[in-house]
Amino acid sequence: MQVYNQRSDVAPTTGRSCARVDMEVSVARVMGTSARLGVLAVLAALSLAIGMRLGSWAFRRPAPLLGATAASEALLGGNSYLSSVGGQSSSDPLDTMREVVEMTQSEYVDKVDNDGKLAAGAVRTLLYTLDDPRTRYWTEEQLKLLDQQMDGVYSGIGAVIAIVKETRNEVEQRRVSVIAPVPGGPSDRAGVRAGDYITGIDGRWVIAYDPRLDLNRLALRTMPDKEYRQIIKDASKKLQDGMSWPRALEQLTQPKGKDLELTIERAGAPAPIKVKVTREEKKAEPVEYRPLGSAIGYLRVTQFTPSAPKDAVAALKGAPVSKLIVDLRDNAGGPDRSGARSVVASATGVLAALGVTGDVGTIAKGAKRTPITVTTANATHLPAKRAMAVLVNKGSANIAEIVAAALRTRGGASLIGSQTHGDSGYQKLVKLSQGAMTLSAGTYRMADGKPIPATGIKPTVAVATGGPRVDKDPAVAKALAVLGKMDGGRP
Repeated sequence: MQVYNQRSDVAPTTGRSCARVDMEVSVARVMGTSARLGVLAVLAALSLAIGMRLGSWAFRRPAPLLGATAASEALLGGNSYLSSVGGQSSSDPLDTMREVVEMTQSEYVDKVDNDGKLAAGAVRTLLYTLDDPRTRYWTEEQLKLLDQQMDGVYSGIGAVIAIVKETRNEVEQRRVSVIAPVPGGPSDRAGVRAGDYITGIDGRWVIAYDPRLDLNRLALRTMPDKEYRQIIKDASKKLQDGMSWPRALEQLTQPKGKDLELTIERAGAPAPIKVKVTREEKKAEPVEYRPLGSAIGYLRVTQFTPSAPKDAVAALKGAPVSKLIVDLRDNAGGPDRSGARSVVASATGVLAALGVTGDVGTIAKGAKRTPITVTTANATHLPAKRAMAVLVNKGSANIAEIVAAALRTRGGASLIGSQTHGDSGYQKLVKLSQGAMTLSAGTYRMADGKPIPATGIKPTVAVATGGPRVDKDPAVAKALAVLGKMDGGRP
């Protein structure tokens, strides 16, 4: 669900540049002149330090490397020149930031007169140092796409996607993960599933890490120099030919363009899967209802949009039922907005429509706990005595997991399907004077105070299900059986 712009989609081959490859996000001028110049400099210094550190790590050999300080002095002519730049030490980092910007503007080999470009690098580095893929800046154009998606209009491949951090073979990676395909959208039609990883686009590897870091796991002291150089060459070529994940997200979310061939890694699949997806704009209705007989209904909630609570009430008022299937499969939650567009407010509104009241969870931030409370039930359209089954799968994530848990503990519902996604991160979308930023602002906890398990919430009744399919859907069939409404295998 992220949208990024990047100056170049080809990752440089140096260790220092590779450290910056996933920070190429286009940003507008968002700071005042003095504050901007200050932040720019210190973050430029931080970026340089991070790059040098990663570079020395990636190319480490038994022989010692030239230190960053020594190399800088050698290039600049010794300590006398370096000391003339700063003059005196200062405890205020803003002084260092201003000095770096001033020296860059006055002494850099090329003319530096693009404040927007410098500001972009500063903000990218600022957020990158948090080491959190959820926390990022959104340009005005990117924010427009995100707002549309949170209101039910999806662009590109028609899927909620996110960057997931994980460690593989002792190397930290950032991978493009499909949280949930939009029902009936391009990804859904192509067979993309929740939990898939997109590892390639049109034959280009989506860069998950610097492959040269694999050298740290090899016995370099006994490796012939020729073999070592060939490994470095192959790894560098793989990196150079690859596509950074910000560029990949941009490709995946563009409303129109040529078809994309995606390389998919799927748990349990013996080999990568290739699918062709046509990018388009797709509107998904947040609530769908259909009767399954005279006394049982099926309510699907695809997304907690501002209109979802009233849509749920309107759907259920039209056909009161004593037994209800609530389908939360492939409902991926999302960032929380303020006011009437809050995803948390929408989720509690849907719970109210289903007759649930009271504390259904909390948002934890350090020692602080903010309750998620449904104050008033809005279920006068439902019978006092009713049975409920809730369908979940790997695409049920974030606030949708809180809703599923609340329906089980507060509404007495049975959870049917496969384990949920296991996403407890509470993310806020904050509007800025230009653009916006999302940031991790806490964690979701269930009504019992426990966080959502990283492996997801375990269903009451396990049923293999790829996604919402009412017709010939094993999860719906099982729910009907649990609710006692089966006749010859059909509702």
